Amino acid sequence: MKFISLDNQNRIMVVEKDEFFANYDNFRHMIESDMQSYGMTTRLLLTRSPMDKSSNYVYSSVQMELLHDLDEYYKNEARVDDGIKFSEIFDIERKEDYDVAWNLDTVLLANHKVDVIAREMKKLKLSPFEAVLYAHMKVSEFRYHSTSESTYREQELSRVILGLIGDDPFIVCSGYSSFMMAIFEKFNNKNIRSEFIGLSLINKDTFAQSDHSILSIQLRDAQYGVEGKYFNDATANSAFSIGYLISTCLYPIHDQMYLKDQYAHVLNTNKNNIRNTIISHDLHNLSADDIVDKNKYRHQIEYVCRAYFENNIPMNKVKSDPISIEQYEDALYNIFVKEYYLTHSIPFDATGRPKSEKDEISEAELEKINQLVHDIIDHSTTHARAYFSSFASNSFIRPAHNYTSGV
Repeated sequence: MKFISLDNQNRIMVVEKDEFFANYDNFRHMIESDMQSYGMTTRLLLTRSPMDKSSNYVYSSVQMELLHDLDEYYKNEARVDDGIKFSEIFDIERKEDYDVAWNLDTVLLANHKVDVIAREMKKLKLSPFEAVLYAHMKVSEFRYHSTSESTYREQELSRVILGLIGDDPFIVCSGYSSFMMAIFEKFNNKNIRSEFIGLSLINKDTFAQSDHSILSIQLRDAQYGVEGKYFNDATANSAFSIGYLISTCLYPIHDQMYLKDQYAHVLNTNKNNIRNTIISHDLHNLSADDIVDKNKYRHQIEYVCRAYFENNIPMNKVKSDPISIEQYEDALYNIFVKEYYLTHSIPFDATGRPKSEKDEISEAELEKINQLVHDIIDHSTTHARAYFSSFASNSFIRPAHNYTSGV
């Protein structure tokens, strides 16, 4: 906690959100006591711990109720028109930083968008594997849309869940990762654990460099026999014009080294502050000025990228076996069957079976679902072959038929 003094009667209190909610009554008493006893207006700005690896700007329904109540106090009694402010990516050092920070309405609207998907996932009784597939498809429905990025706040908007609000949401790679991670936190299944992974990508032909963000997902699902850590890139599958793509949903971690057109290295994921994996500033770049002859330096670049990758994610300590096409097919099929039953108000169990035999889905509807699954797998295979090199091990590149459904 720290204070920024504005004048003799106004100050800004900057508090990490975990500390704030752990001591909510004490903070509330202090804010009201400052006003009643000293005529001092203590404004509140919530931030996050540098060690906090949770999704940004995500709050539970209980926390939202407390925030809403305090926000009303600020606006109606303390005469602070902005109410509570939020800044979970950038530090607050002066009043100008506070002025451009986000208000509660913005945070509330963004959380509502996440809540809608998480609640639907719970209604569908999705298993962990199904949940990741479902979230991947829902998040990738959004069209990649960057802001002008003329200010830090505009740059942040498309990279956190706050960019989801409005009719034309702003979302780039960090935004897709933030969105998925927020969904998993709201879904709250102990068998799904995710974290940000920062990447540096280097074009194999031009050597142009770009920064990228994906998720690492630790997953366990006994129903499908899926267990291990995988990478997930919703950005690469986003806004497909004729349906869904899942070619970059839960691919083996080492496949990141086998992209078709780019070299990739993983930035240090053990940094004290997660903001550097969301909005990149000083990265471990390879200088383009040092590259005179492409062929001469190509192997050096590949070696350095691989070294960065293996240093940050030791492959001998990670289980990341390819998920078979049959596992994807079964999970997609069950998701769409459950959606059908939920839409038609037909009770069903967690495996996707109706409670009553008379409510069995018709052959015609099953055929539609089977065709939908076939199309997703077919398009995803085509995309994977354009995205990964032939050395990748995911099943869209190297189909493996060794799966027996646990259903």
